[in-house]
Amino acid sequence: MAKVVLVWNPQKTECVGFLEREPDGSTWDCGSDGDAEHAAGGMRWNPASTLADSFREQYEDVDDECFMQTIEVDQSLADAVEREEEED
Repeated sequence: MAKVVLVWNPQKTECVGFLEREPDGSTWDCGSDGDAEHAAGGMRWNPASTLADSFREQYEDVDDECFMQTIEVDQSLADAVEREEEED
């Protein structure tokens, strides 16, 4: 099972998820929970997180709050998607 921190705005249809790196969730490190907090409108922990930046920019002028929740994902039930090359 993998732990994923979801960030969403209930007034919108988008949601982003970040893998939680620490098993007990105690560390807000760059690249996981810290990115989730930044995406939700909190402190910027990782200056290189384009996903968190993009999600946050979508809602910077929105008064609605974003929410975070950690969920467990059963990776054995996940479907793999093959990457397709775009033609020039």
